[in-house]
Amino acid sequence: MLVTFDAPDANVCAARRERSDTPLQALTLLNDAAFVECARALGRRIVAESPRRDPEARIAYAFRLGLARGPTAAEADELGRLYKTLLRQCRSDPEAAAKLAGPWKAPGVEGPEAGAWVALARTILNLDEFVTRE
Repeated sequence: MLVTFDAPDANVCAARRERSDTPLQALTLLNDAAFVECARALGRRIVAESPRRDPEARIAYAFRLGLARGPTAAEADELGRLYKTLLRQCRSDPEAAAKLAGPWKAPGVEGPEAGAWVALARTILNLDEFVTRE
């Protein structure tokens, strides 16, 4: 997996890491079991640690966790629309939402909402700014 993300050989000194952006990296971030677990953990953190319960505050908190900055107004609006779409999709297919959320049972959060937060977390983990921090 590290080769996919341009990690240098551990046996050779590398002063600088080469950067690339490939479809294989995106597929790895979306489908690799480790990244799915990371998204589940981030989804749990978003719900459990956010200072407020409204989606806007949770989105801002998620953005800060992933990118170490607050979202711009346009980014917050886009993620807000995405969250509403994800929640609607998760409510229309609760079985798929439960599968996405995994064994996570957060108090006060129904299965579809948990699935929507995990899906939103996967989106943040796939942002170029997250992958290629500068």
